[in-house]
Amino acid sequence: MITDYGLWITDLHLLSLHSVYRIYMRYIIIILLCCICVQSMYSQLNYKHPIRITSPKGTNSTNNLLLPYLFSTGLDCNFNADDIMLGCSAGIMERNFRTGLFLGFDTRPVAKDVLYDDPISAYTYLYREQRSIVYASLEKRFAIGVNLALIGIFVGVKELYTFGGYKKTDIKVPDVFIFTPQAGLFWMNLDVAFRINYEYLDFYTPGVPEHRLNFSFLYFIPFKEVPLF
Repeated sequence: MITDYGLWITDLHLLSLHSVYRIYMRYIIIILLCCICVQSMYSQLNYKHPIRITSPKGTNSTNNLLLPYLFSTGLDCNFNADDIMLGCSAGIMERNFRTGLFLGFDTRPVAKDVLYDDPISAYTYLYREQRSIVYASLEKRFAIGVNLALIGIFVGVKELYTFGGYKKTDIKVPDVFIFTPQAGLFWMNLDVAFRINYEYLDFYTPGVPEHRLNFSFLYFIPFKEVPLF
């Protein structure tokens, strides 16, 4: 019994250290991303001759500098070899400092078979898990101009809230907040954007890998025509 108690204390201590490590890494990544955004804003404000994409011939580009941001709606597909989630998003993309803020919702179109460890009976059961997430994400883009479009990489962080349950039972998925770093590639013009990125998303569920890919399509709501630069 003493040995079992000692092992339990050790496991609890390691779990606490792991939780503290994840919390510190979350804030370190957020601080680094904010520093990158601030540094980029400072550089843009002190840059005397910003690069601009020229408008097609026959259009008047002198009065286009009306909105410093683009409003977007989009569709997402978040998946790996064992799981898939579909959803939608809406957000704002700032064009001068190349930052973006998005809100979204993803859900599994089909329930997934997962293993569930019952803490009362100490047995492991196979259930069909239905799970959804709502999230807010912040990103920073690093881009170059190609004709009338932008192409480049982006880095970001996502804070999501996950919820759901197991079909044909009253058991609910633990409602938790999960921090997710992400990085990927994008292509965009004044109308649409396509993005593919890697995400590390840990649902703490056996059999569901943490490494995921995310494809997203964004459509920009045309309030006013604005240049990308």
